[in-house]
Amino acid sequence: APRASKVLQDSYHDAEVGKDVDGHLLLGISIAAMRDFVTREGLDAGTSTLQVADRVRTITEASGKSYCESLVASRERVKGKRAVAGATFFCSHAQTCSFLE
Repeated sequence: APRASKVLQDSYHDAEVGKDVDGHLLLGISIAAMRDFVTREGLDAGTSTLQVADRVRTITEASGKSYCESLVASRERVKGKRAVAGATFFCSHAQTCSFLE
């Protein structure tokens, strides 16, 4: 991913104000790209987040980049739109829970 930096907003912990952030940390994967990943990898409601993390590690192991960075590098598009753009939401899953729920 292209390097970029952003100054963290004052709403963050005081120790972090003014700290530069690597550009790839500000990117997000579109819902369409996530759905494409689910279909391509054959995931279902029984697939845990831990299992998805293992698949992503396998996919990204050779490049040493995040899955998001690899999508940027490939310039992948899903349904005519960029697979990656500036993040607007952060989602987290407990690793033992279903990835799709």
